[in-house]
Amino acid sequence: MKIVYVCYGALEQGPAGPTSRMASMRYRAILPARELRRLGHDVRIVVAGEGAWSAAEVEALRCDVVVVSKSFNAVTEELAAKLRQRGARIVVDVCDFHFGHPEHGAHFERLIAMADKLVAASEGMAAALRQRAGRESTVISDPVEGVKRAPAFAPRPPFLRLIWFGNVLSAMSLAERVGELHALGAERPTRLVVMTAPAPPVVALVDRINAGAAKGRVRAVFAEWSEAAIGPALLGNEVVWLTSLGGEREAVKSPNRLLEGLWAGRLVVADPVPSYQPFAGYAKIGTGLAAGVREAAADPALTLARLIAGQAAVEREHAPAVIGQRWADALV
Repeated sequence: MKIVYVCYGALEQGPAGPTSRMASMRYRAILPARELRRLGHDVRIVVAGEGAWSAAEVEALRCDVVVVSKSFNAVTEELAAKLRQRGARIVVDVCDFHFGHPEHGAHFERLIAMADKLVAASEGMAAALRQRAGRESTVISDPVEGVKRAPAFAPRPPFLRLIWFGNVLSAMSLAERVGELHALGAERPTRLVVMTAPAPPVVALVDRINAGAAKGRVRAVFAEWSEAAIGPALLGNEVVWLTSLGGEREAVKSPNRLLEGLWAGRLVVADPVPSYQPFAGYAKIGTGLAAGVREAAADPALTLARLIAGQAAVEREHAPAVIGQRWADALV
């Protein structure tokens, strides 16, 4: 089968091949494409760009299936339509909620309407597509990213090492949970690494955390996210803290950050996003930060056993090969 993924974000060349700083590019196109190639399919990834595609350029992309990933530009619609004229089926992969968005909503809904088949990144997204667009979809979650590490949970003085990572928009949810961080600091000295892209709101957030920390019991530092830096950063900390803004857009999110934390062998304390619930037996979901850490520290052996079981669950459901096979089955 010949497959073309049409994406929005720029591709970069990494040590293991094409990559991107955009998580959705890696989870929804680059990693699935790699697995589909291993299954024997002919797969290309192209960036839609801004300008029109010539007839020769479109002809060179002639394929059986075109998968439209995240898109913010009507050029994507044009390219998909031209490939359909050459015999391709259109599959639209929906990983973000843009219904009603003032700038992107109309384009988003046109893509959904023109799709021969929809793929949703979570059960929550599938429900939103059913409710908002009257369309059924195939749910394919994200593959786990990173290197599997031996689980460990043994906090040692002088402070608990905590990491939060995500995009800048998600970091604003962290701003709403500063009180939880200070509550944890009242129980034990804590150092928080905020790992994201450099931006003025993040600098202000780190300053706010440090200004409000009583007697220096909480210290926040910024670290710039990169594909190379996140692995060592996870290993260098004991707890992964994942916060959520709540609301409809957050309810449809996939569990990729939770998967990455478990895969790195770290305790994850997270707000209650629906896609996290299957992992509630392996992480602290919805407990709040201080209570989650307290419960885990009360029985380190049980916490470690749960982390081991959590990694097995990630491997069963989210190993790249598993997700690749689900894409292959969906694209037939």
